[in-house]
Amino acid sequence: MNSRQPLIIALIWLLTVAGTSTLTWAVISSAGAQVGQPAPLTAGSSTSPTPTPTPSLEPSHSPDSDDSTKPTSKPTSTEPTNTATTNPVTVTGTWTDAPGKVSASCTGTVIALVAVVPNVGYKAQVGKDGTKALTVEFEQTDSHTEAGETHISITCEDDKPVFRHD
Repeated sequence: MNSRQPLIIALIWLLTVAGTSTLTWAVISSAGAQVGQPAPLTAGSSTSPTPTPTPSLEPSHSPDSDDSTKPTSKPTSTEPTNTATTNPVTVTGTWTDAPGKVSASCTGTVIALVAVVPNVGYKAQVGKDGTKALTVEFEQTDSHTEAGETHISITCEDDKPVFRHD
């Protein structure tokens, strides 16, 4: 047996282990970077709970309100996307409460879903009624509590999103 042969075998083994470890670390790091990121939903899709609650967000409606036809929140941000007077302006609004967060935008009377982010313990189902209305249903997924649902309907009024819940 050649005296260099064990050294060559050890070097090949070391390079194989180092290469495999580096590749494994890169794959795990890439996958881990995407964990916990909010995923916007489109109409007709649903998702499992996404652990991305934002503790600094407060409900933008009064929990004591008895009138379910009254708007329950105001748009939290209005950002025109077109400044020309001949093009319609897009206004975005957000509803936030215990089940999660819904953002929608209005361009004139046409509604568009921006994002739905359910909080931990909830899942969301999105529906669309043409271009005039959206519905979002949050459902509790925690088996230790009584199942609860929150229905949100969103329409454009005065070219701004209006959120109503039951």
